[in-house]
Amino acid sequence: MQQTKKTFIMLLITLLFTMSLSSLFAETTPLQPTNFADSNAGTYRNPFLIESLANLRWLSEVSTDWWVNQSTQVHFLQTADIDAYETRFWNGEEGFKPIGHDGLFVGVYDGDRFIINNLFISQSSISDAVYIGLFGRILNSEIKNVYLENSDVNYSFGENAGYVGGVVGFSELSSISNCYNVITTLHSGSESAFSGGIAGRIQDTSIINSFSIGNVSAAGLSSYAGGIVGYAEGITSSSQILNSYSIGNIESFAGTFSDAGGIVGTLINSSISNNYSVGNVSASSNFNFLSAGGLVGYAENSSVTTSFWDINSAGITIAVGESTSGSTIIDCYGRTTDEMKQIATYIEYGWDFVNVWEIDFETNDGYPYLQSTNPLIENILPPINLKGIVLDFVVTLTWDAPESSQLGYKVYRNNLLVSEELVIDTNFVENDITLGVHLYSVYAVYQTGVSEPAIIEIEIEENVELLSPINLLAVVDEYTVTLSWQAPENNPEGYYVYRGDTLLDNTPIRDTTFSEFDVPVGVHTYNVFTVYQTGISEPASIEIEVKFLSEHGDNGTLLKTELVGNYPNPFNPSTTIRYNLSVESMVRIDIFNIRGQLVKTLVNEYQVAGRYTEVWHADDVPSGVYLYRLETSASVEVKRMVLMK
Repeated sequence: MQQTKKTFIMLLITLLFTMSLSSLFAETTPLQPTNFADSNAGTYRNPFLIESLANLRWLSEVSTDWWVNQSTQVHFLQTADIDAYETRFWNGEEGFKPIGHDGLFVGVYDGDRFIINNLFISQSSISDAVYIGLFGRILNSEIKNVYLENSDVNYSFGENAGYVGGVVGFSELSSISNCYNVITTLHSGSESAFSGGIAGRIQDTSIINSFSIGNVSAAGLSSYAGGIVGYAEGITSSSQILNSYSIGNIESFAGTFSDAGGIVGTLINSSISNNYSVGNVSASSNFNFLSAGGLVGYAENSSVTTSFWDINSAGITIAVGESTSGSTIIDCYGRTTDEMKQIATYIEYGWDFVNVWEIDFETNDGYPYLQSTNPLIENILPPINLKGIVLDFVVTLTWDAPESSQLGYKVYRNNLLVSEELVIDTNFVENDITLGVHLYSVYAVYQTGVSEPAIIEIEIEENVELLSPINLLAVVDEYTVTLSWQAPENNPEGYYVYRGDTLLDNTPIRDTTFSEFDVPVGVHTYNVFTVYQTGISEPASIEIEVKFLSEHGDNGTLLKTELVGNYPNPFNPSTTIRYNLSVESMVRIDIFNIRGQLVKTLVNEYQVAGRYTEVWHADDVPSGVYLYRLETSASVEVKRMVLMK
């Protein structure tokens, strides 16, 4: 009896392991959209709603429901995140069937920034040309806001052309915008292999504000691999790749022609601009017909401009592996990893860090990322460090912006909206506030929603005695003056600090210490006023002297040439830039806006060694991020400052 039980268990285990995994899952069946029966469904005003994996399978496999003809666009709108893990067990484990009617899609698909996760496609041994991706082949179409994560898209052992892309296999006369593909694997193996992180091949198509992260490979008699597109060409008009990037290794293996590029493998009658790539790029060929470049493998009658690649990871020192005489390559550079993570690398060549790009140390491993496509940008974060000051029944709120791209802010007092328009700056002033306790709430407003509030409680009190600060002291260290004092005993709101008639910080200081850097040489009188809700005290005053220091420090060591910084920062409306020269040199200090446009030249002259300060008065320019550059005969250094009006 015991032996019979063991035999039965072994047979059961063997049966389970020999069964196809697909038989263990109840497959999702195609389901028409909830608005399918509407008379105007599938139009611009009422697109078919793709709310689930079942709807996505309907779009993929029941195209007779929505297909009209090659000249009529049908509209679709994704309305939720979709987990497509189950697709790896569909269709005899070949996975998801690319969207299209007999392989062709004509329409508009808006992913609306929702994610399709774990898409799986694995096809092989097909004699005809095959088009593989979320969409197989598109014509006269618009694909936008499609987010793919953990996609696994492969084609192998094909006897004809294999066009493999994360979003689209082959695109003609179409546009692809604000899309991304985070790749598990992406590979085309066929007689003619085309592989791209976004699209395998494009004709007369634009790809804008998109990116791909992960490795891309192609292998065949001829093969073309690119981080964004494998093969891009213009037939009736130029194909274009703009404001896009690729992070991952690109490999092309071929019997004859083999092209590999960080952005595009082959570029014919087309252009790329404002793109960058990170990762190793390699091409190999049995007959040595190969081209590999940090940006483009092979370019013919094309334009490659203002783009960069990470020279440390690429293993390649040229932007374009091979180009014809009809091609132009302008302002394309290989940069070190550290340089690729600096905003100055890009703004000098006109990259837009106001509306298109962002860069910080925490996101995208420090490389630039796109405002329109990076999901982290949509973290709906509230304002930070909300503070409130009351003076003469006027409430001034200040806060710091969260690390997300918010449109502005809404301010409420006691649950009533008091900001009639969207507040763009990080401060708000309300006049004539009545006595009592008031609850202020500040919300950050995003394209996709409104944050939780930052909250502060402010009490408007009766008049109190206006007492001056106590025991004001000053310490002078080279060109830095540090003041300290004791607070009066009646709970002031803060302090205003003046040097002469110049207010050094527009916002009342909460602490009882204050430091001013780069103070001009001479005798100065500092005045510190106590700020109360109902007024300002008489000042506590102290006189100090700042003396000139030679180009040698107090310990006799020689200064080094450096851009020390600016103070205050943020500032309004002026700031002092401090720099040192170790030797005499021609010196130029320029101010640039975030677009890289020259705003002002502060210094352009020959100077001897020493310590220097220059004041920039920014009364005639708007709030924003500005860069200032020190250029000497031996070095260039750039720093960033923020003007907040």
